[in-house]
Amino acid sequence: MFCSILISNYNKSKYLEKCLNSVLNQTYKDYEVIFSDNNSSDRSYEIASKYDHIKILQSERLSTSSPLNQIDVIEKAFNISK
Repeated sequence: MFCSILISNYNKSKYLEKCLNSVLNQTYKDYEVIFSDNNSSDRSYEIASKYDHIKILQSERLSTSSPLNQIDVIEKAFNISK
């Protein structure tokens, strides 16, 4: 069974490498990883760009409401997932 792993992010570069390495080091290999960034101002995009096997989406922040922004980035990732 194929699965899609959706990772939403906003300024979490501190945890990002550990997260992506954990996903990519799983024994199950029939998956795609979609990293959806909400226009972070830290090094998140730079870190994610180092990984060859993930799709990266970058969204503009819609509002000052964090929940609305998170819904937006997850929806965009879901819409392109297999």
